[in-house]
Amino acid sequence: MIRRELRAVSKLWQVQRHQFLVEDEMEQAITRMRLALPHEIAAGIPENERNYKILRHQVPELQQRHSQERTLFLTDLGRHKGQLKYLLNLKSRKAGEQAAGAEDDVIMLEAGDASALASGDGVPEAAQIDECAVCTEPLKKDQVSVLACGHEYCCECVTDIIERARPARTIRCPTCRFRMNVDEVAFVMDQSEPSLLSAGFEIEEIQLAQQVTGINVAGSWGTKVEAIVRRVLWLLSKDEADLGETELTPGGKIIIFSQWELVLRIIAKALKANNVHHAAMLGSRQANQRALSTFKTLPGVRVLLLPVKSGSNGLNLIEATHVFLAEPLLNPAAEAQALGRIHRIGQTRPTFVHRFVVQNTVEEIGRAHV
Repeated sequence: MIRRELRAVSKLWQVQRHQFLVEDEMEQAITRMRLALPHEIAAGIPENERNYKILRHQVPELQQRHSQERTLFLTDLGRHKGQLKYLLNLKSRKAGEQAAGAEDDVIMLEAGDASALASGDGVPEAAQIDECAVCTEPLKKDQVSVLACGHEYCCECVTDIIERARPARTIRCPTCRFRMNVDEVAFVMDQSEPSLLSAGFEIEEIQLAQQVTGINVAGSWGTKVEAIVRRVLWLLSKDEADLGETELTPGGKIIIFSQWELVLRIIAKALKANNVHHAAMLGSRQANQRALSTFKTLPGVRVLLLPVKSGSNGLNLIEATHVFLAEPLLNPAAEAQALGRIHRIGQTRPTFVHRFVVQNTVEEIGRAHV
């Protein structure tokens, strides 16, 4: 009962904090900056009014600072406009791909290219397929890299650009020369999902998947990290009255394994952004001991991040009931050791394993051969 009340109070506090920040932002947006009047200076300007009631000697400094911020914001605006333009174009391309193809045929014929039609070749393929501006090869629908400016290239060219820029973390767009961080490059998979029913899933499994995918994740972390965080949020949001044999048991905790510490650090940032209290054994021996003790003793810390190489041996973690494997482990013994940290003597509750495999990638092939 106390846990339910704390959860409700925490949600209420988050909503109130968000509402306060929104109203404060709106108040600042409609408040004009001005010079403080003589009687206001004599009486003393309150702390909460010093942002828009300024002294005369502060004008040059504030003007320079806001000019610099304006330049940065305009740059961000241009980047987001480019992303919006790409998404709108992608939407219109999906909605009217056939109509656009027919219209292109008419345009080509009106331009006088009747010889191609007379020979039976029809409209040249290059007129219908977008090309990568770097290698001039046709872009594959399921393998496109989108830069922060909105321009798209094939994945091979963008990967080569990133490799050539190392050790720098920024690259330039080959078309518009816009500079961006490597983390802002997106790799788009543009392919329709197969029907879950046709794939052999049961109705209950489909309904469960819809519940999990319906949860919103704060931030943009990539498909796999967002799937992991979404599953964590779903498990932690279940009320004790709704708990069943296939869900999180009262007081149950979650352990996330990965072979890569960098992946665990990204997951840790995503969990923090979504207000999930967690511990991570990613530091020195003393720091790892503190993290392990925190996970074992504090009821509010429900998630532990563990690297496979150092966390799959010698630990007793029967406090957890769910094991997340961020990627397939090619060594079955390492996977058995990781699961053995939870499913062992002394465990009195069911143990559930969640494997995260990206479809149509090398992970799916590796998982099939293990």
